[in-house]
Amino acid sequence: MASIVWNFRVFVSKWTNRFIYFIKIPIVYKNWWAIFLPKIGSGVLLELRSGQKFLIRPKTTDLAVVNETYLLSHSYISWFEALSDNPIIIDIGANIGDFSIQIASLYPNSTVYAVEPIKSTFLMLNFHVNLNSKSNIFLNQLAIGSSTEQISMGSSHATSSKFFKSVDVETVNQETLVKFFHENKIARCDLMKLDCEGAEWEIIMGSDDVIKLVDRIVMEYHCVDGKTPHELANWLKDRDFLVYHSNNQNWNGILWAIKSSLYDNLTQQSKALLIK
Repeated sequence: MASIVWNFRVFVSKWTNRFIYFIKIPIVYKNWWAIFLPKIGSGVLLELRSGQKFLIRPKTTDLAVVNETYLLSHSYISWFEALSDNPIIIDIGANIGDFSIQIASLYPNSTVYAVEPIKSTFLMLNFHVNLNSKSNIFLNQLAIGSSTEQISMGSSHATSSKFFKSVDVETVNQETLVKFFHENKIARCDLMKLDCEGAEWEIIMGSDDVIKLVDRIVMEYHCVDGKTPHELANWLKDRDFLVYHSNNQNWNGILWAIKSSLYDNLTQQSKALLIK
């Protein structure tokens, strides 16, 4: 019965997103007619009406990640109130730069640290940062994890994870979040975004020494090894965060967290969702 419910939810979510895409594509993309070219094997430079540009490669997840950020807003930033005029933002799992470029455009005086370990994806991240002239994005080719060492990481169609097995494997440098904060002399972080295909557990739960410097967290969680979003929520609540998350425990979902001292600055809609 549970599998039937899950399959139905996936079906509804897929077609809901497709409907949203159909409505928003001509609104968001300047050359909207070209969005279908990667589906038939041709790369395309997509131009957004907001000014950003992305080179979309065929047979990759490039189009999917850009669509999630700009068509669905991916729930990453719409949930929070406006940040300060010069926020410090960390993007762990930056992929080709979709979120980093979006947030750097919204906050021109921000400092954005974009972290991406896989070489080919990092090259695309670097290309897009230069293409969009974002001098406030600082690039870091490494993985964040529970230790400082070299690790093997799998990648497939521009998506990477240390949990991927039957795909291309690459050796990458990894360091802890604590070391990353210290190396970059980060004294505060207004927003930390994570999309790490399962590595978010070791990143967050190994960050005790610096998590107090973070005001807001948004992440895509993955239920690896039987873990649930409730575990992440409880860990963060014990460290003075207010937390809301989707209740999908089959594979992935979104979790938002904000320091309790910032509660009064949230919208009424966001306050109503919070798990206190």
